[in-house]
Amino acid sequence: QGRAFCAGIDLTAAQEVFRSSEAELEFDVVHQMERCPFPIIGCINGAAITAGFEIALACDMLMMAEGAYFADTHCKFGIMPSWGLSQKLPRLVGANRARWASLSAERISHEQALAWGLVHAVLPLEQLVPRAVELACRVVALVPQVVKGYKSVLNDGLQVPLGQGREMERQRAFAYYATLTEEDFLEMKRRLRGPKARAKL
Repeated sequence: QGRAFCAGIDLTAAQEVFRSSEAELEFDVVHQMERCPFPIIGCINGAAITAGFEIALACDMLMMAEGAYFADTHCKFGIMPSWGLSQKLPRLVGANRARWASLSAERISHEQALAWGLVHAVLPLEQLVPRAVELACRVVALVPQVVKGYKSVLNDGLQVPLGQGREMERQRAFAYYATLTEEDFLEMKRRLRGPKARAKL
């Protein structure tokens, strides 16, 4: 546990990092996180600055410790964003708030982050990881293939107009239903009845 979630890229290695090929995605942390089929829960325990902010926004669920903050310091240090911050932030909080945060390099406090919907909860630091573990346990108790498919259609749908997203949702839903067996439909009924009924059946 440190004072920061992630303080960004080591600027002493800036030339090596920023002169690498844009096509090299194998070591692109955010790209790999975005490809993860299952939900990623992020715990912002301290400062999440620039690249750290981008890593945070690659998570599917975010919670934050009291006193933690986000900051976009790309403009402060002469760096152009390449891990999605210029595109994700305005979509999440609106263009005006994104311009304010990114073009001024001012901090986004935990109060602002919660009010803007960047995080789902703000907690005392000692409660952060236990709450994340509790949330993870809720997720793993769900139907894994649906969690995976739902995350995919949700994220993919954000990249297209609403009508196209609706059609994508429908196509993927019926493609999934076509794979279900009679036993799968029985399991749906067991889940509806609760854990005791599933134990009996």
